[in-house]
Amino acid sequence: MWTTFALGVLFCSALVLLPGTLQLLSLGLSVPVSIAVAPVVSIAEFVAFGVAFGVVGVPVGWVHLFAGSMACCVLLAVLGKGRAATRGPSPVTLSVRLLALSLLVGVLACLLTYVRTLGSPEAFAQQFDNASHLNRIQTFLSTSRFSTIQASTSAQAPIRPMSDFVFYPSGWHVLAAMTSDAVGCSPAMSENVANSVILAVVWPMSVALFADELFPHDRAAAVGAALLSFASPAFPWGFIVSGPLYANFAGYALLPVDFVLARKLIYLEGSRPRGGVVFALMAGLASLAALQPNAVFVLVIAVVPHAIVRLRRLRLRKGASARSANATCAAAALVFVACWVGGLFVPGLSAVAGNHWYPYLPSDWLQALRDCLLMGFRNAPDQWPLAILVAMGAVASLRMKRLRPCLPPLVYFVFAYVCNATMWYDDFVPRILLGYWYNDIDRAAACVALFALPFAALGASCAFRLLKRSLPMCAAALPSALLVMACYAPSFDAPGLGHVETALGARESRLVELSSEDICLTSGEVGFLRRCRDEIGDAEVINNPFDGSVFGYGVAGLNVRYRSFWPACLDDKERADWDVTRWLNRICEFESVRKSANEIGDEYVLLLDSDESADPTYFKFTYSPVEWQGLTRISDRTPGFETVLEEGDMRLYRILLE
Repeated sequence: MWTTFALGVLFCSALVLLPGTLQLLSLGLSVPVSIAVAPVVSIAEFVAFGVAFGVVGVPVGWVHLFAGSMACCVLLAVLGKGRAATRGPSPVTLSVRLLALSLLVGVLACLLTYVRTLGSPEAFAQQFDNASHLNRIQTFLSTSRFSTIQASTSAQAPIRPMSDFVFYPSGWHVLAAMTSDAVGCSPAMSENVANSVILAVVWPMSVALFADELFPHDRAAAVGAALLSFASPAFPWGFIVSGPLYANFAGYALLPVDFVLARKLIYLEGSRPRGGVVFALMAGLASLAALQPNAVFVLVIAVVPHAIVRLRRLRLRKGASARSANATCAAAALVFVACWVGGLFVPGLSAVAGNHWYPYLPSDWLQALRDCLLMGFRNAPDQWPLAILVAMGAVASLRMKRLRPCLPPLVYFVFAYVCNATMWYDDFVPRILLGYWYNDIDRAAACVALFALPFAALGASCAFRLLKRSLPMCAAALPSALLVMACYAPSFDAPGLGHVETALGARESRLVELSSEDICLTSGEVGFLRRCRDEIGDAEVINNPFDGSVFGYGVAGLNVRYRSFWPACLDDKERADWDVTRWLNRICEFESVRKSANEIGDEYVLLLDSDESADPTYFKFTYSPVEWQGLTRISDRTPGFETVLEEGDMRLYRILLE
């Protein structure tokens, strides 16, 4: 299996790098820049072709999406033929050494912290959101439709044109499904492959481009950004251990690239070539929207201060007074705030902003601020070394024109984090600040980590420069290196103190738990699901998703009816579903239940656990037993059911409707 996993990583890396690199080279960007920016182009095109084929109802595989992207390479090469000599130098630069260093850090972090903790390449987290991830990947594969606007997890083959329109930000799922389709690995393995490629390749390249843009004359800070890119427990690790929010993780991994492209367009002077940058930015925005739209709003928060600074410079250059230029910038900022608040009431976005989470520190502002500033946030130990570096860098940035506009976004998300941690969801302030992010404090923490990275890098550089004044270079580098290394300290046992848990040590422990813990689905139950699939083929099965069968489709290909942990997973179903899940065990007593079962048409019921199980393994978060009592109360003695398969307390029954 590990051989298949390695092949999957190589293939997935080629998917995200090859088409985009060739296209950007033909548009005049340099080789290292083209490689670093390539994922935003490749992912955007895979999604676009997946949507196009899906809308017209043409079943496709990975080769069709890849061929479409490669056709774009040929088209751009033909259109750009003869213009290379007049393009001039690339408007975006990237040091090859910095790119290589960042990739080395990424590969090591991925292998040592992520891959090493998997246990098996097919391990998967039995968490709330992962049911959606696995089932959606399997749906793409079984229907041969890779469309983000037809991304229902209950779609069936054969597909039809203009059908099943459900938008879900599934660019990450498209990438995982393409890998699974090509290599032949399971959806669970394809998840781990896609995450490994983003951790080892995509995120490090984004950081390298980001660091080169912000620190063109400070190599120590650029190197510091590469070395510290995995030091925060909130990002990238936070999204992998909580949720898991894999699609959001992929979107945020591309954010530094889109920021660099947007910033370059804002500050680009004269007649320097912009075509490649504009093309890459448009693709970048499309890929962010396909991966997770809230990443676009993070980009907006990051770019607006730079746009305002640029606006002020242009006003001053045209002869306006400083007072007039400041007034123009203030007016632009007010317009932005009005649009920002107004957007929360737009249909679609208002539903996102309406999500609510309970504060974990009601009214305790000081503790919430401490959690945020010490970079441990709500669910990890304090990350003191990183917090020290960020504080040093933030102070030093006040004297740097190039970095000052990066400070307001950091302050914004720190304030948003504190408000969300301490205020109730019906308060207006947290909804304005974090409404576009589902009012989710973990996403706010990830944004703090993203915007803190350049300041941590600058802090490491400042420490190095201060020591270099009085010490030889090698001696000055040692304390800075030790401070950076301390950010990655594993948990350890200290004499007299007992077990000391560090921020990243806690993340590593959680990764081990997620890959090995049977929360609601045991290995024996997985085997039974596969036996059921072999026995009944593609027939649909009524199931209680909370007994672990929610993963039945994604893990075993079993066509279970209910594929979500949402407590409202029946809201979009017919009344018959409610009758069946509550009263199916009394099908011989009530004609209405028999009628509902006939209406649904499923002839099988799957039970991995029931009321008679000695040690049931239910997913207890959001589980309401009364809503599923019509299934859990079925036994071998219940009239109206015939046992098809049995193993321990697991049963597959046939419903006797006649």
